[in-house]
Amino acid sequence: MESADFSKAECNASLSRDVFLTKTERSILENPDLPIDFIQDVLIAKVSDRSLAELFTPE
Repeated sequence: MESADFSKAECNASLSRDVFLTKTERSILENPDLPIDFIQDVLIAKVSDRSLAELFTPE
């Protein structure tokens, strides 16, 4: 049973990685003026837990 769960989790991780890479590639093509690291950070932030976000306060 555990090996089936591990296999399913591994498949889901692979699928998630593929989806992330596809979104990253599409965003890079749509925004060639933005740095790749910035695009990746934005995509990661969009799926991250909102409670971890820091409030932006302009100076």
